Amino acid sequence: MKVLITGGTGFGGTGLAKALLPRHQVSVLDIVSPHHVESLKEEIESGTINYIWKSVHDIQSQDIEGYEVICHFAAQADVPLGFPSPAWTAYENVMGTVHLLEAVRKVGCERFLLPSSGNVFGRPEYLPIDE
Repeated sequence: MKVLITGGTGFGGTGLAKALLPRHQVSVLDIVSPHHVESLKEEIESGTINYIWKSVHDIQSQDIEGYEVICHFAAQADVPLGFPSPAWTAYENVMGTVHLLEAVRKVGCERFLLPSSGNVFGRPEYLPIDE
């Protein structure tokens, strides 16, 4: 099976990519420079993972053609940054997903997975304290 993981250098994407590798053809799309990806360095250098250095905001239909499964992890997941910059967080997370879904709508794919994050449940150390 041919799988594309957006945000694939993050915690969830990396874990999924490594778990899928033995049985599937995996591509990872992320904005992190391939030279700074420590979590998948060996897999990228050996060619066992196809690395696409691109933002979901710039994705085109041809970038996702042929993938049977797309797992969308790409997001601005830095909770502390969300407080001083909520508009940026919304743009990254909502519009990034919209761009990807538009590309998928044009070419289709068998499965589109939108996983969640531990951040949605809230972490006490990141919650603002009202005095």
